[in-house]
Parts: sequence; structure tokens; C-alpha cells
Amino acid sequence: AQVLSVLVKTADEKVAERIGQNIAYVEKLARAELKECGPDVLKPEGAYTSIKDRLEVYVMLSGLDVGAETERLKKDLKKIMADLDRTEKKLGNREFLARAPKEVVEKEKTRQAEMGAKLAKVQESLKQLERAGE
Repeated sequence: AQVLSVLVKTADEKVAERIGQNIAYVEKLARAELKECGPDVLKPEGAYTSIKDRLEVYVMLSGLDVGAETERLKKDLKKIMADLDRTEKKLGNREFLARAPKEVVEKEKTRQAEMGAKLAKVQESLKQLERAGE
């Protein structure tokens, strides 16, 4: 298997520090060579972006199994859409809004915004892969 070149962008300094401290382990697990990690990492031209929690991982496309990654993203997309749909139904339910504590409603609104942003990033990643596969 070919080793992928990756860069990781994270605003969380603790995460960047942990990755840096465990670089050999991370590279072995990911079968990748980590070129750079931190909050100021810029996306290289022609790189594919994968979003995971508080990380944006930029993968150079040479060596990437585009088909497998596309399937993984489609699966993620279905899950995000289902979660977003559930959250939107809750927020559209007048009874929920009337009875739920204010902090629960705010938590759902925050969740809705986060999932909306994640959905957009996954859709963009799928578009990138489609362009790469052409």
C-alpha cells in the first residue's frame, strides 16, 4: 500500500500537541506521512479534505482509494442528514419548544448549526472526490 502525504489543521493546540508527540504512532496507524500539523496549516492545491471532529485533514490525492473514500463519505452524509432531520423536527415541534428547558433548546440549536456546517463540508469533500475521479 502506498503511503499518503497528509497535513492536519486544528485550532485545538492540545490536539496538535498530542499528534506531534505521537507522530510515529499516528503515521503508522494512518499509513501516512504527516507533513504538517497545527492551526495555520493551509490546504495544498489539489488536496482532498476530510473532516473529523475538530480536525481538517488534507490528503494528497496520489495514493488515495477514491472509491472507498467516496463510499465512506456517502455513509457519513446519510448519518448527518438523519441526525439533522431529527434535530430539525425537535426544533419544529412547538410542544418541545414550550416544555424543554431553555438550555436543552439552545443545545439543539447549536447541534443543528454544527451539523449543518459538517454537512456542507462533507458535501464539498464528495464534490472534490468526484472531480478527482474524472
